[in-house]
Amino acid sequence: MQPDHHALADRETVRLPDTAQETWIQAGDPRDQHPVLLHAAAAAGFTPRVTHSAIDWTAVAALVAHGHGICLVPRQAPLPQGLPLRRVPLAGPTTPVRRLLACVRPGSRKQIAIARGLDALQDAALRAAP
Repeated sequence: MQPDHHALADRETVRLPDTAQETWIQAGDPRDQHPVLLHAAAAAGFTPRVTHSAIDWTAVAALVAHGHGICLVPRQAPLPQGLPLRRVPLAGPTTPVRRLLACVRPGSRKQIAIARGLDALQDAALRAAP
């Protein structure tokens, strides 16, 4: 995500190495989101220059909209409407992804409620896949 006047804002996608010289905002839960940023940046060959940190996505969006940096934002993260910013999807081999794993007790996969729940999760994942 970057301000809508940012040089990368007009692109359809951005490769993570193209952001190496940018100022970054550490966004979201620091036990979750910040390691994603650090590992993705390392895979892309750089260490992000982090100048601000915010946990709340509204605060993150305000920092970005006012030109204090760019940040990684999960597709599902809610952002406020009306701010001058744009989400630009990452592309390329260093794009971070999340993998979800469902664990059930042996033999319980055939129970109707569990089977339906697992099927619903799989359907949702297939619909959300790019």
